[in-house]
Amino acid sequence: MMNFTFKSLIALVVTSSALLLTPMRSDAQVNMNILAKVAQSCQRDALSPEYYQQMDIDLTEQHYFGKKKAFMNPCIRTRYHYFSVLSKLPWMASKGEMLPNYPGYIAILATAMNFAEQKRPNNLIECIASQNALSQPCQQTNFYIAETSIKIKKIDIGSVGDESNYLTYVCPSCAVTHDNIFSKEIIISAFIKWFLELEKPQRREIMSILGADEKADKLRDEIHYESLGAVGEYWDIYAQVEKQEQEQRRQELLGN
Repeated sequence: MMNFTFKSLIALVVTSSALLLTPMRSDAQVNMNILAKVAQSCQRDALSPEYYQQMDIDLTEQHYFGKKKAFMNPCIRTRYHYFSVLSKLPWMASKGEMLPNYPGYIAILATAMNFAEQKRPNNLIECIASQNALSQPCQQTNFYIAETSIKIKKIDIGSVGDESNYLTYVCPSCAVTHDNIFSKEIIISAFIKWFLELEKPQRREIMSILGADEKADKLRDEIHYESLGAVGEYWDIYAQVEKQEQEQRRQELLGN
C-alpha cells in the first residue's frame, strides 16, 4: 500500500464512514450502500502496488503521482457496476467457471458494460446460436472479454484511466487467465459453452441485460450511467469530508 500522509489516511477513513452515514439525495440514483462497499475496497486496492502484482502488473508509487483519480475512477465505476448487475441477477455467481479461475458470470457483467459504452452491432444471441466462435455473428460482436490486441498486464492503467479493463478491478484471476490463454476463439467458445449449460429461464434473464432489444439496451444504459454517477458522488463526498477535516485541523491549530 502506498505511504499516504497521516492527513490523507484520516481523510480516507472518514470518507468511508461518511459514505455509510450520508443519506441518498432525493435526485440521485446512486445506491449509497453499494457505493460505501465499493469505496472501501477501492481505497484498499486501487492505489496498492501489491494488488496489481497478482496480475503481473508492475506498478510503483511513481505511477500514482498526480494520477489518483485515474486509478480510483475506473475501480469505483467497474465495481459499482459489478454489484449493481449482480444485485439484479444474484444467482449467476453460483453458476461455475467458464475457464480456470474465470467465473462465467464475470463475462456477462463485463460484456454488459462494454455494450453500454460501445454502441456497436449486438449479434450476441446469433453468435451463441451458431456455437462457433469463428462465425460471422461472433466476429461482429464486440467481445471485450476476448480482446487480444494487448494483454491486460501490458495496459498502462494510469494513462488509460476510465477505460481500464473491467477484469483488472473486478476479477484479477480472470485477467490472469485472459492473458495466459490470449485466444479470442478459446474465450468466446468457453463463454458459449457456459451459457448453453444454463437453464433456459436463466438464459432469458441474462438476455434481459445483454439482448439487442430496446429494453435491454435501456437497462444497460441505466446501470452504466448510474455507475458513472457513483464516481462523481464519491468525489463530492470526499471533497466535503476533506474540507471538514481541514477545518477541524485549522481549529485545532488555533486552539479552538
